[in-house]
Amino acid sequence: MLTESKIILHLEGAVVLILSVFFYHRLHASWPLFAILFLAPDLFMLGYLANARIGSAIYNFAHTYITPAILLAIAYQ
Repeated sequence: MLTESKIILHLEGAVVLILSVFFYHRLHASWPLFAILFLAPDLFMLGYLANARIGSAIYNFAHTYITPAILLAIAYQ
């Protein structure tokens, strides 16, 4: 059961979400800002206005862990 990649990916996403909320709470940051930033990756859907190939590449890039890791690295410089 746990060898199915779909289940593992959902568990991974749930762990990342829980840890993100926990550490954001520890920062004592703004919760309205959290709500806005939570939905921010969906703005990359606008890439589909160019064409489906570009839109798909941009949208998928924004929905990986690479984008937040880059932003985190920039924030800690």
